[in-house]
Amino acid sequence: MRCAAESRRLVESNAANVGRKVDIDKIDNFSEVTLGLGATFLMTLVIWLFLLPFFDVAGMSWIKSWESSSDHITLAQFKTRMAASLSPDPLTAFEEMDRDQDGKIVQPEFLFAVKKFRPPINGTAEGKYCFEGLDEDGNGYLVAQEFLRALNHPSFYYTTTTTTPTPPEPMPEPVPSPPPVVAPAPPPPAAPQGKVMLRTPPPQWKAEAAVGNPMSMQDFMSRMGSAGNGAPEEAFNLVDLDGDQFAARAEFINGAGHLQQPVTAQEADAIFQKLDTNKDHVLEYQEFLNAFNQRAYVQPGSHQPQGLPWSPAKQSALREIGMSTPPITLPEFTSRMFAVKPEGVFEALDTDKDREISEQEMIRGGQAFAPPLTEVEAKYVHKGLDINQDSRIVMPELVDTLKFGHFFPTVAQAEAAHNR
Repeated sequence: MRCAAESRRLVESNAANVGRKVDIDKIDNFSEVTLGLGATFLMTLVIWLFLLPFFDVAGMSWIKSWESSSDHITLAQFKTRMAASLSPDPLTAFEEMDRDQDGKIVQPEFLFAVKKFRPPINGTAEGKYCFEGLDEDGNGYLVAQEFLRALNHPSFYYTTTTTTPTPPEPMPEPVPSPPPVVAPAPPPPAAPQGKVMLRTPPPQWKAEAAVGNPMSMQDFMSRMGSAGNGAPEEAFNLVDLDGDQFAARAEFINGAGHLQQPVTAQEADAIFQKLDTNKDHVLEYQEFLNAFNQRAYVQPGSHQPQGLPWSPAKQSALREIGMSTPPITLPEFTSRMFAVKPEGVFEALDTDKDREISEQEMIRGGQAFAPPLTEVEAKYVHKGLDINQDSRIVMPELVDTLKFGHFFPTVAQAEAAHNR
């Protein structure tokens, strides 16, 4: 009996202790849960009151910037790079980019030019993006007036809103009119022994078929206002924008578009083809004067001035370097001089100080240009500056050729440029 009573007392004592432990655990668990819930509530309150407004202001603006950012160059950046590498004057830059001097820039010419920008636009996709952004009518080429209008636009003609912008598809190109019948060009003269023959003859200038007949010379003169009834020099200055007594095709079209009664680019192109009687793609003052005095277009072949862009000296130089098209133009050569005066360029190239520049001196000194002249370019430049073709360049030849504006001037053209 005594053992049973002792066992009962121990059981009751343990039961009481277990109850107390359970109560303590309940108390402990209640405190931890309460503290956890309270901390979570406070953190949530802090986030709602302080962090979310900050995220709305700073974070969302950052995210929205993704939508407006673009991997492509902007029009302002394009103009800056163009001015740094070609010319600050947009029309001059257009002429330099128009490698074949046909008054319009096609996409291959454009891509070739922008690779020389500083910094360059090397990617084909990036260059195509810029070209299509300047091509207002989407016809696949740029004319002078279109190019100038595009540069005055606040941005490229399409805008980008995502990080992967897709330019609009270009408009379908118009069906070209059948080209006019052009007499075959005579074969090039045989090259002397030891010279490299041309792989292909020099390209012959072909007039594009104009839509309809161009306006008469008399109507064109009336568009000039008082200058059309005044001195021919005054009238010619309206299309000879740089005053060098020559009007390239793009220069003429741009000038005609700013007459007192503007002429459209298509009309100006047709007029230019009528006035350019020797088909050298440059309107000379004498050609203009003949039509101005007669108040009518002059038949082709009536005026054949010397020193055309495809003069015998030029063809001979191309045969010697084994090319059919010029590897470099005078504006491109001038741009690589980086505004250094002709006297400074001459002194730098004349390494033996004999007051003459030989072909080898031009090749060696051409490495100092930016970008450097290749050997072929240096040889072509040397021949283009050598007015009297005596295989050496003196200071007056360099200065007068730069004033003339084209390689291979004749002696008469160089003298006229010298006296301007």
